This record gives sequence, structure tokens and C-alpha cells, in this order.
Amino acid sequence: MADGRREVFHWTVVMATFALGAAVGDLTAASLGRGYLLSGLLTGPASAPSAAASGWAPVRSAWSSP
Repeated sequence: MADGRREVFHWTVVMATFALGAAVGDLTAASLGRGYLLSGLLTGPASAPSAAASGWAPVRSAWSSP
């Protein structure tokens, strides 16, 4: 990351999305009784539109940065 402010923003977004994804996945799996496989199949595609719109650039840049 170029500066500390961007890095703080990046990790805040990462932690928030991971927490939200885990909470929604657990809600549909355990509380609604859907099971973990079905829950993953239902909630996983929710990230596809943003990944497709970005062309996976954020993922590539995060994994390939020095």
C-alpha cells in the first residue's frame, strides 16, 4: 500500500466483509437450517457481481503486491 491511510481503509473493508460474510453464512446455515453446503451455494454468488465488475483487479493486486 502506498500510504497508511489506504492500508487502514483496506483492512477495515476486509475485516467488515469477512465478518458480514461469516455472519450471513452462519445465519442461513445454522439458524435457518439450510446446512453449510447450501448456505455456501446461496451466499457465495453474492460476491460475483463485484468481482466481475472489477475484473478481479483488486484480488490480483492484493495477492501480487510486494
